[in-house]
Amino acid sequence: MYLPPEWPPEVRPSVPDWETSAVAWLLDAVPADYRATKFFPGRS
Repeated sequence: MYLPPEWPPEVRPSVPDWETSAVAWLLDAVPADYRATKFFPGRS
């Protein structure tokens, strides 16, 4: 599977349940205040 050089090493689509690591990476990429908005319900 080809991944661009800038692909985050924490997110590997070739492993089972990779979506979980993708969500964690995305939540770490946004400011903490965003987690409290309606865009991330149930996350804080």
